[in-house]
Amino acid sequence: MRVTPDVVASIRALLTGDTAEYTRTGETLDRTGRQARGALLSAAFFTAADRRFSKTGTPADVVTFVGNLRARHGLTEELDPRTAERLLLATFTDEEIDDIGPRVRGEHFTILLVGLIMDEQLPDAELDAFLDEARVLADQWLAD
Repeated sequence: MRVTPDVVASIRALLTGDTAEYTRTGETLDRTGRQARGALLSAAFFTAADRRFSKTGTPADVVTFVGNLRARHGLTEELDPRTAERLLLATFTDEEIDDIGPRVRGEHFTILLVGLIMDEQLPDAELDAFLDEARVLADQWLAD
């Protein structure tokens, strides 16, 4: 199984604010496509979080990011701050996240990824390069 161009286009739609297209494409994916999209979403989350926090980030930076994201976008109901912080911390510390279920993890990855990418304000070419990098990682995970 590999990440297809349609799956990449779906995540790109999400990251550019076209949630209708993201939802529409999600409804057309079969089981394999949904697995590939989940892998790409996770890989993109880890790639974006690593870019943002791994070199100079601190736990305080994570708390600030999550608080700002929740406040700026009215996400107090959708984004549990402790869960979000733990998921981000797991990308550059030894934070354990095994107790966070796949549904909650996926929902939080999605919101956090969109927030991370919005903050970066990537031009189209850089967004495409970012998605290519995440696709390579997702394909590696899917091959294992």
